[in-house]
Formats: sequence, structure tokens, C-alpha cells
Amino acid sequence: MLTYKEKKNFNIEEMEIEDSKPVDNIFSEKQMRLLTEPLYTSWKPKEHINFLVTANVGIFTEILENPIVPDVLLSLEVDIPESRKKKEDLCYYLDKIGKAPEVVIEIVSNKEGNELDSKLKDYGKIGVLYYTVYDPDLHILKGNPVSSFKYKKGMAFRIEKSWFEEVGLGLRLWDGIFENQHGTWLRWCDYFGEVIPTGKELAELERRKTAIEQKQRIEAQKQRMEAQKQAEVEKNCRMETQKQAEIEKNYRMEAQRQVEHLAQKLRELGFNPEQDL
Repeated sequence: MLTYKEKKNFNIEEMEIEDSKPVDNIFSEKQMRLLTEPLYTSWKPKEHINFLVTANVGIFTEILENPIVPDVLLSLEVDIPESRKKKEDLCYYLDKIGKAPEVVIEIVSNKEGNELDSKLKDYGKIGVLYYTVYDPDLHILKGNPVSSFKYKKGMAFRIEKSWFEEVGLGLRLWDGIFENQHGTWLRWCDYFGEVIPTGKELAELERRKTAIEQKQRIEAQKQRMEAQKQAEVEKNCRMETQKQAEIEKNYRMEAQRQVEHLAQKLRELGFNPEQDL
């Protein structure tokens, strides 16, 4: 393999960056999209940095003899070029971008992908930080379909948990339905294992949140109306009690007035009510 300095004639504009070959199968195509769309839809990286996540886009560099095409790559603090006139802006041209992706993912669909051989080495050479292999049918991995590695000085070390500290993301298996197809999918997740939702899932979450809030508002309004109704009943009861008390007070006053009037009549007839009655 030629070294970086020996490849003096490397010209990205002369490289074939698109081979027009289809992806392996429907599952792989869906799986790749499930690993790209949610990040743009729902992920909020720390410090709101820019990032690039792509599927089936080649990494070109003078470091490698041949380009390498990960199924999915995630690179932080990079921008998608606005121009599309040059080939270097249509691929992941490492020598222009200036940094390797933080995470690359390979999805095994057969036994000929070299995911644990040449690709494992090449990703280390170009400076990738984390590498995950997802083998849903256990072609090359035994027991656990997900295997992740962290590179240190270009050397790959297997890690038990697919959590990428420097990125603030992890990967986990998720059993569910994506685009009307049920299966076990590899998905991005946060530190607590909560998957990063797709746009559809996020919309559904927002719909449920809105429905719950609407239900809470209706219930709160109902409680306020019940409280107002109860307060009105209690007010009417107090007013009725006050009215009854006023009637009784007036009755006592009238009775007292009549007693005093009768006593006055008796005095006028020569009787002393206090002594004769």
C-alpha cells in the first residue's frame, strides 16, 4: 500500500465517487435511514454543534489506497458543502474536511464485507474514534449482533457498551415497527437508553403531549366550573341562612313589639303587667 507522501498523483476530481450500485437489501436500506433521519429530526447535540450523518457515502483520502464506504458515518463540527460542482464536495473528502468521522457503522448482510478485517484496520488508520458492526443475522458475530470498538492511536479495542462518550450518543437494539416493517433495529440512543425518535415518532409524541395537555386543560376547566358551582351553592346556602336568620330576628322583634303593646294597653286599663300577670 502506498503511503500518503508516495501518492503524489492523487486527485479527487479524477476519482469515481459514485458506482450507482444498489444497497444490499430492503432491510439494510431502511436500517441506514433509521440511523440518519432521527439525528437531523430530533437530536440536539451539546453546544448545538454542526454535524454530518450520511449513509453509503464514500470516504476518500490519500491515506488509503482505496476509498472506504461505511454504511453510516457521523462526523461532528462539519458542514455540508453548499457547492455541488466539485466531486470533493459530493463525498467525504477527508483531506479537505480535515477530520475523520467520530462514528462509523457497518451493517453485515453477507460474509464478504471485511467488517472485522480490512475495514476495522482502515478506520483506525484514518482516525475514526468509534466503530460499530451490526450483524442482524449473525454471519460473523456470535451471540451478540452488535459489536463496538474504540480506537486508541489507530488500534481497535472492543468496548462492552455501545456508548460514545465524546459524541454524547450511544447505540442499542430496539424491537418495533419502522415504516410498516417489524423487526429488531439498531438505533441511536441517549445515555439512559432512550432512542432518538424519528420525525414520525416525534410528531406522534407531540400529538400525544398535545392531547394530554388538552385533556388536562379540559379537566382543569371542569374542576374550576365544579368549584365555581359549589362556591355558588355554598353562597346561596349562606344567603338563605342569613335570610332565615333575618326572618327569625324580625319575628322576635315583632313578638316583642306586640308584648310591649299589650303591656301598654293593660297599664292604660289600670293593670300592672309586671305584677298582675
